[in-house]
Amino acid sequence: MCAPVLRQLAQVAERDMLTGREGEVLQLLAKGQSNKSIARGLDIAVGTVKTHVQSIMSKLDAGCRTEAVSVAIERGLVELPESLLRHIKPHAFAAAWQASAQPELVQA
Repeated sequence: MCAPVLRQLAQVAERDMLTGREGEVLQLLAKGQSNKSIARGLDIAVGTVKTHVQSIMSKLDAGCRTEAVSVAIERGLVELPESLLRHIKPHAFAAAWQASAQPELVQA
């Protein structure tokens, strides 16, 4: 591969890597915790949690918290309890998000 392609791949990989704290926040998001609950559990400010959530969404190219969790599940970035995994259908989050993002067709 040529140098510009390798540089671009390195930038993409760096952007997609979550920090340790972002990984912790993402794990708690996947469990359905609110920003306030995450802040209490990690002993950080709610504003800091919001910053981490925004960074996670950006790195995972997600438009909302739910999509970030969906992407994380698909990529194996979060570990969900077995009790939750039994209730999740493959691609359920992604399919629901895609359906809501599609413009409605108007019939004439």
